[in-house]
Amino acid sequence: MATPGVSFARRVGRVGRVGRAEYHKRLAAPRSGWADLGGVRCLNVPASTSQIESKVRFGPFGAGGRVLGAVEKGWEPVREAFEENFALNLELGAQLAIYKGEELMVDLAGHSPAQPGYTAETLQCVFSCGKNVEAIAVAMLVSRGAVSYNDLVCNHWPEFAQNGKESITIADVMRHEGGVPFLLDPAAMDDKSKDIILSQAHLDDVDLLEAAFAAAPCVYDCVGHRRTYHSVSRGGLVSAI
Repeated sequence: MATPGVSFARRVGRVGRVGRAEYHKRLAAPRSGWADLGGVRCLNVPASTSQIESKVRFGPFGAGGRVLGAVEKGWEPVREAFEENFALNLELGAQLAIYKGEELMVDLAGHSPAQPGYTAETLQCVFSCGKNVEAIAVAMLVSRGAVSYNDLVCNHWPEFAQNGKESITIADVMRHEGGVPFLLDPAAMDDKSKDIILSQAHLDDVDLLEAAFAAAPCVYDCVGHRRTYHSVSRGGLVSAI
């Protein structure tokens, strides 16, 4: 288990899969005392603060910044590289936690002057970096014999076998041929104004999100080809599987 100063998101990741009710309970829990990285310790190494001066005149993001946190002995080059990104104006806000086995070796967070409210507790949007994690998670399930890439999705998620998706395999989902890169209204597939747009309600309720994917029609006939980037849907599909 991570030390008390480590961010909430990292705590959830370390305890493994939890029930949805428990997850949301933890998400809503007070975080007093967690946001101050002065209390973070990586084993016996105290946290420290670095003020980073910009080395360049131009850059895509803020100029320089402030880095807080700690690294275990021998991991100092990781902190140097993390700080260098701020010196080169390549960061607005960033977090980095590295574990070696069960031991926390690196716990850093930083922000540029353009994003002063960013801390280790800030929820970070990672866009499609999540697809790497999805791929590793499915590969682990395959290696443990829990699933096969050639399995039909509906073998593990029966509700998915609707509206032309009955023959889609896990391999199809992983290579962006899962049939639902976007969600059409089954009753009005040719009317773009009735496409289903994922909302905050879907993100707050996993059952609602999975039901939307399960009911959605396969879009192959509409787009004319199988492979269509599942930019916002593959994570939900993998989660349901």
